This record gives sequence, structure tokens and C-alpha cells, in this order.
Amino acid sequence: MERRRIRTGGPSGRAVPSASSRPVPPAMIRLLALLARDAFAAFGWRVPALVGLMVLSGVLEGLAVTAALPLLSQLGGDGVQGAQAGGVVAALGRVPVALGLPEGPVGVGILMVVLVAASAVAYLAMARLAARLQAAYVLTWQTSVFSASLAAGPAFLDARRGGDVVAAIVAEVNRVGGAFYHGCLVLAAFVNLLIYVGLALLVSPATSFAVMALGAVLFLSTRPFMRRAFGYGEAITRAQGDIQSLASEGVSAAKALKANVAEDAARARFAEAAGRLAEANFRNSFDVQKAKAVFEFGGAAGLAGLLVAGPLLLGVEIATVLVVLALFVRLLPRVTALQQGLQALNVLLPALDNLQRLREEARAAAEPEDQRPLPPAIAASAATIAFRGVSVTRGETRALDGVDLELPPGKTVALVGPSGSGKSTLVDAVLGLVPVSAGRIEIGGVALGDLPMPAWRRAIGYVAQDTALLSGSIAYNVRLGTEAGAGAVDEALEQAAAHFVRRLAAGVDTEVGDRGARLSGGERQRLGLARALAAPRRLFILDEATSALDAETEAEVLRTVARLAGDATVLVVAHRFSAVRGADVIHVLENGRVVESGNWASLDRPGARFHALKQLQEMTQRNPEASACAE
Repeated sequence: MERRRIRTGGPSGRAVPSASSRPVPPAMIRLLALLARDAFAAFGWRVPALVGLMVLSGVLEGLAVTAALPLLSQLGGDGVQGAQAGGVVAALGRVPVALGLPEGPVGVGILMVVLVAASAVAYLAMARLAARLQAAYVLTWQTSVFSASLAAGPAFLDARRGGDVVAAIVAEVNRVGGAFYHGCLVLAAFVNLLIYVGLALLVSPATSFAVMALGAVLFLSTRPFMRRAFGYGEAITRAQGDIQSLASEGVSAAKALKANVAEDAARARFAEAAGRLAEANFRNSFDVQKAKAVFEFGGAAGLAGLLVAGPLLLGVEIATVLVVLALFVRLLPRVTALQQGLQALNVLLPALDNLQRLREEARAAAEPEDQRPLPPAIAASAATIAFRGVSVTRGETRALDGVDLELPPGKTVALVGPSGSGKSTLVDAVLGLVPVSAGRIEIGGVALGDLPMPAWRRAIGYVAQDTALLSGSIAYNVRLGTEAGAGAVDEALEQAAAHFVRRLAAGVDTEVGDRGARLSGGERQRLGLARALAAPRRLFILDEATSALDAETEAEVLRTVARLAGDATVLVVAHRFSAVRGADVIHVLENGRVVESGNWASLDRPGARFHALKQLQEMTQRNPEASACAE
């Protein structure tokens, strides 16, 4: 069977199929079961309490409507008494007297009002509890997916678009909350359906069966809409991930897009993804309205027909038919809610599938929770860091290939080499951020994999080229991940040559903006260095940490770095050779291998690879065009 398409060609290159009229997938049943298990696991006794309130509200409302039978009997004579509902009329007629209410129509009227009021109170209690549980359900998923994503190893996020993860945490959780809400509506509608049908059968089985047949026909006529809804939900999930990724990329790269006059291309990609989302939402919304029209027209026509056919064809007293129809007039909105709730669940449950899969994959990739402290010898002072035939593979590329080198304790070691030579991968390996495919890394003679990773990372002051700043103040970002007090923050800023903070009106309380957008690249790097200096460390890693600094500031920072050596080992990764002149040992990397090692004096000689790279950089600085030709 040919499948219609909403639109094709998303950023990921995947076609986005529309929801064709296919049977409800087994995933729907599985996800409904997951939703129910999730709710019970999260809320325990509150779920049965919610169901109990639903039942109570439905019973009270149904009894209020059914109480019209004795009222009609008392107002209109014995017409109702001769019907099949005589026993019900007699039983309900005795209730007001048993409760001490006036006998006759007045007592029955008061009883009806009390029952309606009690039903309204039970309904409000149910609605409040349902709203509270829905909010808690969203919060539970939001925090669990976010926490699982942070606890996962770097490979988990490397294998995914950041926008997909953010969309799941921000948007998909709200759709899951909607699934919980509509699940409650469906359950409430089903409970009310059973109660009203039961009461109607007590009053008049013949009329009730006729009305139930009408309801079944109407429900079955809307099945195509529900079958299509699950596919719309899948399309919405994909489109929201694309939109989140494209929006994040566009905003973060706005300057580059403007500089390259590429705004139109970015707008076109975003518009395509937004169009797919709009189309899926439109089709689903229109299906909802079509189903509503079927129920409203079919229900009105069917009930009108029963009003005529009841006395003529079924031999039911007109008063009894009126009460049964009154029950089903109250019930029809519940049946409509049941249908629309099931249709909404079909749209929303793919979000639950997406979140569950994302969370389970994140948990499967989680780093071990190891709260042990570092061995005393490693925690007390700098230790030798040794690479023993270390290889690291990224995808199909061998980023490190049999690397053998040592970082002597308390010394400054530099890594240089062309882009893609493996310098940053070596840093990631020391931090335990990439798995080693061969060989081993030792810290003080202990395999890195045997160390408690959180404690090891706390012993490292890591400064990246692109400093990660979070929305908040300068002080918040400097003490991030440490227990540094105000004095330690000020001292770290001074050591990092972050003198610009003094000139800010709010000082360390200045907000840095989203990802540090209110600061320059050099200012962000100095805050990153200050963060590394804000706590005692045994290893400092400076990965292109001075690339955005002017020569004077770089010199001041390098003097600070030189003072760090001794109590701590310093690993400097740099393209600018001026940053490694003072290193005790320099390793030259190419194609994932160490090709040269030595100090500045031994490597800066004709014929050495280090010397050639240094000469090329100096030529680039003097004459960029000549350098480009040489390359």
C-alpha cells in the first residue's frame, strides 16, 4: 500500500512519513502499559485514590440523574411505575425519607441537588489530584532524562545531535505530561461509561442496548482517525528534534551566518522542519475535529430517533425513555472524551517511547558511580602519568596510534602538532572522556580505569580553548565544581590575569549571559583558567587556553602557569609555539603518533619536525599569503 508523506528532506536526510491508515501498532499497547506502570511506580497509592475519586464522581452524578425517575413518577402519576424501572423508582423514592428529607417531590429535588453538589466536589478533588500528578510526572521525566544524560559517558552525547536531547528534555516531556493527562481523561471517561451504562440498564435494558449500539457505531466510525494519530505523533517527535537542533545552531552561529550572508540558507532549513511540524499538527487537529463532528451529529440524530422509536418500537414508557436519554446525554460527552483521549494518546505516546529509549540508552552508557577517594600517594602530590602503547579510535579514525610518553610529576609538558594530530584526544584520554582501544594509561603506577573517576577529575584543573560558561555570575562560574569561597575566587581571578572583572560595576556578581555571550573570547578563557586555579589540583591541563589572549596577557598567564609546576604537573596543548617555550618536555604529535620529544633547545634545529612547524608558523605571522602558497 502506498504511503502518503507529510513532507520529506529534513536536516537529517530522513523522509518523514505521514500517518497512514494502518492498524494501531503494538507499540501503542506497550506504551500504554508503560504509562500505567510508570504512574504506579512514581505515585503509589495516589493512583488508586485518583481512580476512586473518578468512580465516586461518576456514581454521584449518575444517581443524581437517575433520581429524576421518582420525581417524574411523583409529578406525573403512575406512568413510570408501570415501566421496567419500577423497582428502581421505588428504591430511590425511599432514600429521601431515610435521610430525613421531606417526602415527595421536594425531598427528591433536594436529594438531586445534594448528589450533584457532592459529585462536583469529588470531581474538583479528582481534577486537582490529576493536575498535581501530571506536573510531578513531567518533573520526574525531566529530571531523570537530564540526570541520565549527564551521568552517561561522552560517547552517548557524541553519537547524538544535541538538539534531539534538548528537545526531549524541554518539549517531549511536556507531551509525556499530556499523555498522562489524557490517560486520566480516558480512564475517567471509561469509568463513567460503565457507571452510566449500568444505571441505564437498571432503568430500561431495551433502550440502553439501543443507545449502546449507537455509541459503538460512532466509536468504530472514528477508528481511522485514531490509527493515523500514532504516525502523526512520530512525525511531531522527529520535527521537534530537528527544530531544536536548527534553532540552537542558528542562534549560536548567528554572527557567522551574517558574516557569510547565509541567513537565507539557515531560514530555509528551519522553515522546512517547522513546516513538517505544522503539517503534522494540522492534520492531527483536523482529524480531532472530524471525529468530534461525527459524534455530535451522529449522537444527536441517534438520540432523536430513539426518543421516537422507544415508545413505538420498544414498548418503553416515554418517561423512562426520557430518563435513559438524560443519562446518555450526560454520557455522550464522556464517550466523545474517551475517543478524543485515545486519539490524543496515539499522538502523544511516541514521545514516551522516545524518552524511555533515550533514558535507557543514557543509563546503559552511564559512567560507574565511584565515590572512593584517590589513593593517598596520588592525592597528596603530583604523580607520573604514563601512556603505554595507547590507541584511541573515534569512529573509523585512529586518533591515537600506539602512543608512548610520560608526564613527569611536577613538570611542565607541552604537546604540539598540526590540527588533527591527536593532541586533544590525548587530553580527553587523560580525563577519561574517551575509551582507550589499546594500551593503558597509568597514574602513579595505577591504571586510570582502576581510579575513582570523579575524584581523579576533581584533581585536574582543565582549561579548554572554548571555555564552557553557564548562565550566572562570574563568581558562580569560577567556583563551578569546587567549594571555593569568596577569597579563593578573588585570588584565582587575579592569578588568571582576569583584571577586567575589577572594571565591571557588579564585579564578580556580573552576569555572563548565555554561554558567556556578554564576554569576549579572551575574557572567557581567563575565567576558565580562574576556575582551574580556584581549588587545589594535581594536574593542570591547558588545551589552547591562551589562543584568544593578546601577547601581554598571554605572557602574564604563562608566568602563572610556570609557578604551578612543582606541586602539580602541567600539560600544555598549543598551536602557538610561544606558549610552550618554557616547557620542560615537548612532544610533537602527527597522525596520532609521537614523532619527536625533547626540550625547546634540542628540538629547535634544522631538520627537526618541531623546527619546521615553528618556521611555518613564523612565516604565517609575517606573511599569511606566502604561508598559504607554501602549504
